[in-house]
Parts: sequence; structure tokens; C-alpha cells
Amino acid sequence: MVPKLLLCLSFAYTAALKPTCLSAQFRKPGDYILGGLFPFGMDAGNLTARSEPTLVVCERLFAEGLIWALGMKFAIDQINNSTSLLPGVTLGYDMWDTCSEPLVALQPALLFLTQNGTAGIGVLCNYTDYQPRVTAVIGPHSSDLCLVTAKLFSSFLIPQVSYGASSERLGNTESFPSFYRTVPSDTSLVEAVVLLLNEFGWNWVGSIGSDNEYGRGAQGLFVSVAGNHNICVAFEGLIPTDLADPNAQKQLEDTIKTINKTKVNIIVLFTFSQAAQALLEHSIRMGLSEKVWIGTETWLLSDIPTSIPNIQSIGTVLGFIMKAGTVPGFQKYVADLFTSVQQDEFCQESRKSSRLVAPDGTDTHCEQCDHVSLADVSSALSHSRIQPVYAAVYSVAAALHRALGCARPPCPRAPIRPWQVRKDQGKKQQFLAQSLRSAHIPLCRAPANRAWNNRAEDNRARRLLAAILDHLLHFMNSFPFEVNGQRFRFDQSHSINTGYKLIFWSWKNSTLTYQPVGDYGDSLYINKSQIQFHTADQKEPTSECFRHCEPGQFRQLKGSQLCCYDCTDCPENTFWSTEDSSSCTRCPQHQWAPARSTRCHDRGHRYLFWNEPLTVALLLLMSLTASLSCGAAALFYKNLDTPLVQVSGGKRSLFALFSLLLLSLSCCLYIGKPSNQLCAIQQMVCALCLNGCFSTFFVKSLEIALVTEFPRCVPTFLPWVTQRRAWLLVALCLLTQGLFCFFYLHLGPDYSVSDYTSLPTEVLLVCHTRSWVAFALMHGYNGCLALVCLLCTFMVQTVGKTYNIARGITFAVLSYFIIWIFFVAFFATLKTVLRSVTQIGTILATSLGISGIYYIPKCYIILFKPDLNTVDYFQHSIKEEPEKDSQ
Repeated sequence: MVPKLLLCLSFAYTAALKPTCLSAQFRKPGDYILGGLFPFGMDAGNLTARSEPTLVVCERLFAEGLIWALGMKFAIDQINNSTSLLPGVTLGYDMWDTCSEPLVALQPALLFLTQNGTAGIGVLCNYTDYQPRVTAVIGPHSSDLCLVTAKLFSSFLIPQVSYGASSERLGNTESFPSFYRTVPSDTSLVEAVVLLLNEFGWNWVGSIGSDNEYGRGAQGLFVSVAGNHNICVAFEGLIPTDLADPNAQKQLEDTIKTINKTKVNIIVLFTFSQAAQALLEHSIRMGLSEKVWIGTETWLLSDIPTSIPNIQSIGTVLGFIMKAGTVPGFQKYVADLFTSVQQDEFCQESRKSSRLVAPDGTDTHCEQCDHVSLADVSSALSHSRIQPVYAAVYSVAAALHRALGCARPPCPRAPIRPWQVRKDQGKKQQFLAQSLRSAHIPLCRAPANRAWNNRAEDNRARRLLAAILDHLLHFMNSFPFEVNGQRFRFDQSHSINTGYKLIFWSWKNSTLTYQPVGDYGDSLYINKSQIQFHTADQKEPTSECFRHCEPGQFRQLKGSQLCCYDCTDCPENTFWSTEDSSSCTRCPQHQWAPARSTRCHDRGHRYLFWNEPLTVALLLLMSLTASLSCGAAALFYKNLDTPLVQVSGGKRSLFALFSLLLLSLSCCLYIGKPSNQLCAIQQMVCALCLNGCFSTFFVKSLEIALVTEFPRCVPTFLPWVTQRRAWLLVALCLLTQGLFCFFYLHLGPDYSVSDYTSLPTEVLLVCHTRSWVAFALMHGYNGCLALVCLLCTFMVQTVGKTYNIARGITFAVLSYFIIWIFFVAFFATLKTVLRSVTQIGTILATSLGISGIYYIPKCYIILFKPDLNTVDYFQHSIKEEPEKDSQ
């Protein structure tokens, strides 16, 4: 077969020097005429400059459009030679050039709607009995043209089968009830592209479409589907269809600049071949870095982009083309046809037959076709997708087969009108077809359906034919059809989803090969080992605006792109939820979570436990402090009648040491789980115990002040601060402190709270100060007593080598003030478990300070200096020589 094809190519090339009659091959008479709309040419010129509705002529031949038209001719010739599909009837065709312009396509579309045998369209209220010139229409190829022509043909319910229009809008059967296509819709293509991007992890891509129905529709659908699959479209560009427009060049340059600015490595291109050629040419000229270009069948298989100089430098080209089987015998058929159109006898017969289809003299206007050789179209012939055109013709033929009732050959030749049949039409059709056969009624043959004469048999035939009138849509919707053994069926949107092949532009020695590297049907399969990317290691490049976030990470938007983000770890006490991956959910108050967590954990309770090391250390220190108080009290009690003990306060010293013992033991109130009751008594116990000690100091300080500063008042007031009357002052101090404790309970005692913020993983149980006023009154009273003691004792001096009892009170009170200044500062700021530790430490430091400064030195004298525990050493300890009168 290949040698024969080469021989035909060489013969056709030498014979192509003279004009051929190829243009006459686009019309042929038959019983049923199929209209054809094909882009024989392109470049219709500047249509905006038209001042008169003159004929629009294309300037250049479009080889692929010519091959598609020959594919329709080949299918019809096969059907006419078949003895099974439409035996006894013939199909004719009338093909026209659309020039890929809606304005040009309107003329043949209107011609197809003219009443059979005339050049006019009848304006009727009811087109039920209207017989148009064509039975069905094959084409056009582009979605823009189909949106224009489908409205016209749907008005007459003329079946229109496109072999390339994939716009999703055309799938609306309410708007376009008679439109069909033998290609998948853009939805399938977009889904395949999105799966390809996900397979390679490309989620930062650019999208460019031609500024027409196909480009805008496919791009809009892609952006919508990509967003649902975590793919961020960095920009959306449009290439103008009128490339001769001066603004078109600037728009292309702006698109290239946008690609550079966004730094995307993946470009999805929904354009036709001319627009793709313009964009790729500008990319090479402006020095755009190598990219991965993902294309579609509209330009991937075209010779136009591949003819660009240095096209290999654009990077890697991948894309999807429709799965389409080969059409056996087509290439030989085309080669034979190009040989035949060189023969005068064949051409004369072809022109004569062509004039029968259009007796009004209309022309298809394909002047370039008569100057084309087989060599000129050999490249397009080798890779053009013929099966969609081939299947479109066979879908109409199969519907005609059922509409005519060709159960038994030959088929009855009856005019077919495209409108809705009754539900029982199928049975009536078979009955009437048999009636036609038995009546032997002569039927007209196209191209001219002759007017019925007045003969009785013709009138009878007219009535029978009016009943058999069927619409092809019913059978195209309801029944499958076969093409070369492959079974097809239109789906609910009147499309045929054959699936796609993934191809790769493989360059070897400047020779391009369309290498299949995968396919898409129900799922996507890719053979990655066969793809050699433009990168240094031939591995797939990266194009990520964001990573696929790991569990425990949320998407943090960056820049102006709402779908572009960084992956950020969820902070502590938040967790990542699959229901909302754009943020982290905060844990409930009673739970916590570490950083980058996917769930929350229950918080434990935190307070000062009895068994923790810090508590044990504090308890040991408390035991030491309590032991010192007990030891000092025992020693004082044993030496109660000695001068030292009597000067120190006697039995009141025992009461003070007992208060210090209770103060030390009150530390136990701060250990363990806090409660409202426990928190309420903590501060009161501390205040009362301190008051018990300071009240004895207060009495002793007043005694020292009377003796040293007011000697004349000693006879009157000294008995109230000594002996038994001194206990009244002690009791009065305790009573006053009790009143302040009552106010504390009334104004608001401390209470237990659960602190969820201070500790990251635990609930801190602490005592909260409800009223700082009550707290200040209660502890401020003790401070006032200590201040009076300080004022009464800090300037007192002794005579000779006698013991200074006032100095012990002064330093004991000073230690109290210093300790509590630090305590207030820490207590107001600490909100952890250390707050209880601070309170315990303050209490123990106060107790140790008072004991160590005031009582321990006296115990040392009792134990180790008993010779000093005499009346002579202590009798003047608080006495001073009185000042002499100045007079």
C-alpha cells in the first residue's frame, strides 16, 4: 500500500502544474442530500472593512479542512456502494466552505434551508410539511460556527452533526434540539487536563484561550474544575482571533509578560492552530523560558504551529487528542481521487453531476482546491482525524436506514422531513413502506424532487408519503450505530465520548513524532517513562504555588491569589480538621493540643500536689520552722520566771510563739486541690496568726515607748501595757483583726478558679482574689501594727552593757516588711502553681525571720550564756536616763 501511495504522490505532484477539478467533487446528486460545512480556507481578510454585503473569499487553503471534506465524500461513497445500510437509495452531498468565519458559514446554512428545488426559504406559520434542500448537515468544525448555524437548523429540526465542536453550551438540548456531535464535550477534556496536572503535582498553572466560543468556554470550565481540585490558575489570557488587528500584537506581548511575571512553568492552551502559532511565535521571539505546554487537538496535530522556526525551543508539549480509530482505505481513496481529477473525462462527468445539485448556479467557492496536489496535503492526510467526520455521516445514514424502514432491501425512497413523529410512527412506517413497495409507485430521485402531477397514483403516493414522513432525530436519539465494527451512541447531551489519548511531541533530528504516552477514559493512565521533559535531568519540572499540606497543617493564603497558599503548622491548642483545611480549629477550653496536631487531648488538673518534690521540700522547711517555734516555746516555758523571758513578754511570748507555730502549719492550706472554702480561710488564718504575734510586739513596743519617750506618763499608763492588763490590748488587736476578716468574707473571699490559659496542657486550679480592698484591709492592719512597733523601737538605746530588747522588735518588723514587699509583687503577677509556692515561702520566711531575729538570740542566751540571764543585765534593758529639765 505504501509504495502505491508514494507512486500516486509523485504522479500527483507532476500533474499538479495544471488546474484540476477537485472543487467539483464537493457536490453530488442523490435521493437524499447531506449538507457539508468545512473550512476549506482561512484568512477571510478584514471583515470590518466591508461596506457592501459582497461575497467573502478566503485567501489561503486549509489542508485539514479539505481532508475532512474528502472524509465525508469517502463515507458517502462507501454507503452508496453498500448493500446493507441503504440499499436501493443513494446519498448525495453539497459541501461548502465556511472559511472558519460565522459570517461566511451563514450563506450555505441559509441555502440548506431553502425549499427543495428552489432558491428561496418559505416564510410559513407551520413548517410541518416543509421539505428543505438537505436532509441533514455535517459540520461545521468549530463551536463558534455551530452556535450560529445550530440555531437555524434547530428551528427546522434539521439534524446537524458536528465533527469538532466541543463547547459545553452546545450540549443544551433545549436550545439546540437537533444538534449532535461525534466528539466529546469540553467537560471530558477539561477533566482529563486536570487529572494530568494532579498526576504531576502541578498546581500553579496559567491558562490561555483563543477569544472565541471554544477558547472562552473551555477556559472558563477549566478554571472552575481546577479550583475544585486544588489547582491555582495564576492568570487567564485570551488571544484575539483577528491577528491582523494592531492591538492583537500588544495583547500577545502582554500575555508573554504575564507568564514571566507569574513564573508559572505550566501553560494550558485552549486555542485553534492560528492563535497557537501566534502565541508560540511571540514566545520564541521574546525569549520566554522553556515551559510545559498542555494542548488540545485543535492545535496539537496541526502543521501550522509545528512549522514555526525553532519551535523545539518552547519546551515540552503534551496534550489530549480524541481517541479515533483509523478509517481503512481512506488514504488510498484520496490518492486515487487526486489521480482521477487530472483526467478530463472524469472532470467533465464530475462538473455535470455537480450542476445537477445546484441548477441555480451557486458555487462552493473553493478556488484554491483546483490548484492543490496530493503533496500539498500529504502531511495533513497522515495525521488528520477523519473518524469524527466519518462517524457523523454514518450516524445520519443509520437514522435514515431506520426512518425508511430498510428491514428488507431495497429501501423505499420517500422524502424525509425533520420533525417530531407520533409514538406509533414506527409501526405505521413499516406498513406504509410495504404499501409503497406493493403499489410500485415511482419515486423521484434527487437532485430534483419533481412536482407531483395530477395522476391518481401520484395523489395516492402523496398521501402515503405524508403519513410516512419521519424525523431523523427520533432515530438518532434512540438507537446506536456502527462504524467499521465499532458501536457508537449519542448520550443525553447528543455527544459521543470516545475518550482521549495523551500525546507527547517527540523531536528527533528536527523530526516531530506524535508519541502516545497515555490515555483517558474512565481514568487517566500515563507512561511517564516515555516523556522526556525539557529539564536537564529530563524529569518533570515543578510548578507549585503551594504544597500538598500534611495532616496538622493549614493553608495560609499568600499574595493576591486566593487559591495560592503556604502550608503552616497548626499552633498549640489548635487542631487541623479535614472539614476546613484553610484554618486550624481551636480546641475546646477543657482540651489542649500540641503544634501540628490533628486532634485535641483532655487537660489534666494542675495544682500543688502533696507528693511532688517541691512540696516535700516546703513541708520539710515548714517542719523546721514549726520545730523552732516549738523549741523556743518550750525553752521559754521552762525559764518563764527568768529575767530574760520576763523582759521579752513572759507568757505573752509563749502566745506569740504559738501564733508563729500556727502560722507555719497554715502552709498546709495551700497544698492540695483548691476549693472555695479552702481559698476563703487561707488568708484569714495567715492574717490572724500574724496578728497574734504582732499584738504581743505591739504591747511590748508601747511599754518601751512609755519608758523611754514618756517617763512622766509611766505611772498612769504603764499598768495597761504590763501584767494582766496587757492581755486586754492583745485581745483588742485580735478582735479588730477578726472584724477585718468578717469584712473580707462579706466583700468577697478568695475562691477557686480554673485557669485554662496559663499552662499549655493543664488546667491550673488556683485561688483567685475576689476583692483586693478586703485583702488590703486584712493584711494592711497587720502592717499598721508592725509600723507602730517599728516607730516605737527603732530609736531606742540602752545604757552600758545591758540587753537592748527594742532592737529585736525593730529588726523582726523590718524583716516582715521586706518579705511582704516582695510577696505582694510576686503574688500580683504570678498566675501559675508558683503562686501557692510564693505564699508558702512568704509565710515560712516571715515565721523564720521573726523567730530567728527575736526569739533565737534569747534562746542562745538561755542555753549558752546563762550568766547573762540576770536582773542586772536586763533591768535597764528598756530604760534610759531621763532628760533633765532645761529650766
